[in-house]
Amino acid sequence: MRTLAALLAFLPGAALANPPSDAPAGPAAAAAAPRRAHTLSFGWSPRFMARHDEIFSPRTTRGASALGLTLGHSWEGPRLSHHTRVDFSMAQASTQPAYEYLMWPRGEVYTTTPTPFTFVRVDHAALRRVELPGRLTLHLGGAVDLDFQQFDWVWHPFALGGYAGIFGLDARAELEADLGARHRLRLGLSTPLLAWVARSPYSVTDTQLIWNNRENDPFRTIFRYIAGGTLRTLNQHQALRMQVTYGYQVTPRLGLSLTAHGRVNHLTVPRPLLAQEWGLTLATRYAF
Repeated sequence: MRTLAALLAFLPGAALANPPSDAPAGPAAAAAAPRRAHTLSFGWSPRFMARHDEIFSPRTTRGASALGLTLGHSWEGPRLSHHTRVDFSMAQASTQPAYEYLMWPRGEVYTTTPTPFTFVRVDHAALRRVELPGRLTLHLGGAVDLDFQQFDWVWHPFALGGYAGIFGLDARAELEADLGARHRLRLGLSTPLLAWVARSPYSVTDTQLIWNNRENDPFRTIFRYIAGGTLRTLNQHQALRMQVTYGYQVTPRLGLSLTAHGRVNHLTVPRPLLAQEWGLTLATRYAF
């Protein structure tokens, strides 16, 4: 048994898996802990949006969302890493402050209400790790960004349902700086090389739109919307996604992060669209 214990002591990682009784505890242990392969994260993400969509209005719609949630999973190997994130948010936006108006023909008084937006996004990135001098690490690779938006554009006293689906194949680069035992800073930038884009038609009497809504089944209808999209290249669709993340390691397993992020989408067909989102995400991370 003594011989077996002596052999195990020289195996790689044995000292980390079974620290001696006098190993440092508390902050020192957190500083000495190795990176773990898997990380789960959960975050709250308020954000501001501005949208100029000439399918619906020549005016810019602005609003904010306090209901934004993110769920993520990361796997990090010696050279390759995978990152998956699911993002859900709801926002209220309008082109002007609320006002009262009279409803014809009886003259009832009504107050305008904002347009409700719902955003669902799934993002998966595969990145290769490149060590740089000065405690810097570069992560290069690609990502699939699935972005579906549903809204009820309000024209009082009526509303018109709308949608936009932008599914991009992105090139992504991230630069990570090791600021010490507990602190890290990560800057990310990505842009789509190709995107499958599905948007609401300009006319409410569009034949394909009416046919897509032939059944009272929201899931089938959404899939029909997406299937009716078109592949767009850089001359028709430009987008940029940016983020800056500060991470603080509380314990070897538990961490906190604060991310400032933004995304811009620009489309020229069938009608111009310029959509912006800027927000913050406060997240907790658990490594295992």
